Amino acid sequence: MASRFNGYIMNDKKALIPKYAIVPIIFYCLAVPSYFLVRFLTEGRSFYDASFFLDEKIPFLPIFIWIYVLAYLQWFIGYFAVMRSNETTCKTYFGAEFIGKLTCVLIFALIPTTMVRPELSGSGLTNDLMQWMYSIDSPDNLFPSIHCMESWLVARGLMETKAPRAAKILMWVFSILVFMSVVFVKQHVVIDIAGGIAVAELAIYLSKRLNMPGFYTAIEKRLCLG
Repeated sequence: MASRFNGYIMNDKKALIPKYAIVPIIFYCLAVPSYFLVRFLTEGRSFYDASFFLDEKIPFLPIFIWIYVLAYLQWFIGYFAVMRSNETTCKTYFGAEFIGKLTCVLIFALIPTTMVRPELSGSGLTNDLMQWMYSIDSPDNLFPSIHCMESWLVARGLMETKAPRAAKILMWVFSILVFMSVVFVKQHVVIDIAGGIAVAELAIYLSKRLNMPGFYTAIEKRLCLG
């Protein structure tokens, strides 16, 4: 069992999960529950609707729910590529993801936002998927959009790897589709897209400025992983 585990997590380039990625992945996982915790902090508070005239002009296009859902696969592929690229890029962008996620949660707690979603009708697989998404993701804590933040981060991160140019272009194209999807399926308003991108850029800057790679390396040494 130990030898099989070592085959997945090793120091060499053939490892599925490089040893230097263990701590960044742990922090990535630790940030996830914070999104659900903030719902308890905002329960019973007044929520703000940040929509404006442009949002009223945007049609409801349920077909974009497929892009919205496939964004999760984009993030997995993007972060996996970044993780395996090299140690500095891995730790920088996983650090940015951690900082970005906590920044979003802080904004959610300070400025809780909401929106009015359309009533769903009809049948079919696309409609069923829309119904399911609406049932598990309530229209609150919208600004900034975590969907947009994550898609921007993986596209930016891939730019700093040796991935083929076509892969980088494809990642950016899909990120733009994700930005479109969040408003077409009425999960977000326009300003949420700008907020997600702004938080992503701030998080990248802070990750480099605060030397998140060095922070993760220091923890590795504490855990005897270095």
